[in-house]
Amino acid sequence: MKGIDRDRKVIISNKIRDLEGNVLSGPRELRYDTLVLAVGGRTNSFGTPGVEEFCQRLDNAKGAEKLRRRFLGQAIGVSLGRDPKIRIGIVGAGATGVELASEIYHTMTEIRAYGAKISSDQLAITIMEAAPMVLAGVGENVSAFAHKELVKKGIDIKTSCMIKNVTEKGFVLGDGSVLEKDIKIWTAGIKAHDWLNTLGLPTDKTNRLKVNEYLQTEDPSIYAFGDCAWAPNIKDPGKSLPASAQCAHQQASWLAKKLMNNLKGKSTKPFTFSSNGQLVSLGNTTAVGTVNGMVSSVSVQGKSAKLVYSTLYRMHQAALYGPIRAMFILMGDKLRGRALPQVKLH
Repeated sequence: MKGIDRDRKVIISNKIRDLEGNVLSGPRELRYDTLVLAVGGRTNSFGTPGVEEFCQRLDNAKGAEKLRRRFLGQAIGVSLGRDPKIRIGIVGAGATGVELASEIYHTMTEIRAYGAKISSDQLAITIMEAAPMVLAGVGENVSAFAHKELVKKGIDIKTSCMIKNVTEKGFVLGDGSVLEKDIKIWTAGIKAHDWLNTLGLPTDKTNRLKVNEYLQTEDPSIYAFGDCAWAPNIKDPGKSLPASAQCAHQQASWLAKKLMNNLKGKSTKPFTFSSNGQLVSLGNTTAVGTVNGMVSSVSVQGKSAKLVYSTLYRMHQAALYGPIRAMFILMGDKLRGRALPQVKLH
């Protein structure tokens, strides 16, 4: 996407290239009556020097695959005796950072099961978090349980930890000390893409398009939702809705009905987000989080939380692909020995 001509209601697309860089299609124009922007977001470096150059990020499938190959390459080096350790630093102890650390630990146990000569003390994972606790915002009990489970796995956790800059060798912390790491991963914060600022529509400081309670931008023909939109939280005036898949999923379903009602000349009530809680996987058999019921919110942890996590994951697949396809996905997972979802590094 190169831009929008709002007066003519035209999207201007850029050149489309193949993997070798050859031009498949030149710039072109696509007309629209109603435009919905759901382009997601990317990791927010907060202007920290060195993040763009030296850190791995999980903004897309390409970034995830690059990290997977980097980790496996390092693991082979250690198994062959070429490297002494796999030293991994993860900035951000939100759901992404915590799940990623747990999945890397789980992957290491699987690698050893296939015969790799890597001992548990040859994996050194450190999570760095600016807040005073991991999973800040989900409750002290939930945070404490997650912290304890991570420490059990040998994962080092540094809270109230600021990052001054990142170098090829590692992280320069707020106190000036250097934490040397071979693989540096940044999962702290999220922002929308910079090019959204070029569309002539109001945005916030993280490039998100400002929308109203009907997910409309300043231009009534253009809607936006998900990580690329700043949407007001009707239940908590003055604050925006969370940047989560759960919220985006609800927005997508609501907006589909809203657009159909527009065609039929029917009105639609403003979008209201209903949180179902938050669950974070801590590995193959453990999870932690909160589940919101009709009366109250309940904290869950351990194997029971993992069961709920897996159930909700399968329900999400059924909503996306339909129940029949989701059933075949589940059967395939079980045939591969993956009774519970492991989606970060497999």
